[in-house]
Amino acid sequence: MVEALIAYLSAAVPLWLLRAPQGAVLPYTVLVPVSRTMDQEDLNGSGAVDFRFQLDVYAASHAEAETRAAVLRALVNRPGSWFDLGDWHVGYCRIEQEQETVEELTAGGEATCSRIMIEFLIRAEKED
Repeated sequence: MVEALIAYLSAAVPLWLLRAPQGAVLPYTVLVPVSRTMDQEDLNGSGAVDFRFQLDVYAASHAEAETRAAVLRALVNRPGSWFDLGDWHVGYCRIEQEQETVEELTAGGEATCSRIMIEFLIRAEKED
């Protein structure tokens, strides 16, 4: 799932998995897998898996972060859409929460950037 999601998102916005390399130039986006929960509601189970991810968008200004976040929102907030990510059939893909902050990029606190965090949930079943 992670590799397919990276391919899907990075077609629109360059991003890194887990963290950006030291010295990365703004703007940039980081994808963080948060959790993976198997469907355990009944004995047969549907085979569905809930994947939680977080996207961290960093930019020099709030406007620049918002522009990039808008592109990502359109990709990960797809109510009612069924689509494939690699060998996964996605039946639910929704943003669950967002948060905006200003981050210090240097120890001295001189340089700051805007950060928009987008947490989203994907519910999918693996192709047999």
